[in-house]
Amino acid sequence: MTQSRLESLEVDAVCTILSDATRRSIVCYLREVESATARELAGQLASSDGHGADDAGHDSRRTALVELVHVHLPRLAEHDIVEYDDPAEEVTLGSNVDEVEAFVEPSEGTAAE
Repeated sequence: MTQSRLESLEVDAVCTILSDATRRSIVCYLREVESATARELAGQLASSDGHGADDAGHDSRRTALVELVHVHLPRLAEHDIVEYDDPAEEVTLGSNVDEVEAFVEPSEGTAAE
């Protein structure tokens, strides 16, 4: 990725934002499904240990949801990597997602089921 492609986002900001595996997984998952609710994302993240989303425990999903809503989604939305509609709990890819694509490996994301 060249410096000219990162006009909206600074390289340091991208590296900091995407240094977290959860945020990279969110971007990968949304690239597959285009749109998800925060609860759907939490289920996917909670099941990333190899079990299906239905097998993830209630506490795991709840913890993942709290982290999503209070940490990861606001951080990604702040840099327009995702758009998060809080009242609807709807998450979609943002306008800067193309600028971070080289930093996110498809194999890191959670598989859409």
